[in-house]
Amino acid sequence: MRELRALISDIISSGILDRLRGYPSHSLTGSGDRVLHSLRTAYLAYRLARILGADPRACARAALLHDVGYDASRGLLRAILEHAGSSARIALEFGEDDEVVRAIRDHMFPVSGRPPLGRVSLIIWLVDKVDSIMELLGLTRWLDRAVAELEGA
Repeated sequence: MRELRALISDIISSGILDRLRGYPSHSLTGSGDRVLHSLRTAYLAYRLARILGADPRACARAALLHDVGYDASRGLLRAILEHAGSSARIALEFGEDDEVVRAIRDHMFPVSGRPPLGRVSLIIWLVDKVDSIMELLGLTRWLDRAVAELEGA
């Protein structure tokens, strides 16, 4: 967990995720939290990257930033359809490299973006779906405990 924290601590300390506070994510009960979802996807992406031989830094950073452009004040449908592109632009402005930006842009395929190509893009696409389904089913408690210390990075 120490290595993961080192890879993403600048993002967390920048306050860029604060824009997600208060936005629900994928919970049917409405108690989901988009910051927690982003932290969980970063953790899952980091772990999967290490297993599959992908770049753990790129995966963790793309996963953490994948929803940063979500803005429900523009309407729920618009937020869903546009947040991947908005998140990719924010990541680019934050100084992330092309591989990270592409993975963020394509994480909503087939709703938006292109098919995820390359290990980093595939991992971000997959862990976003896995965490979303786990949240819908109320199965994220163990992950929430695992990522609790990341926010204090």
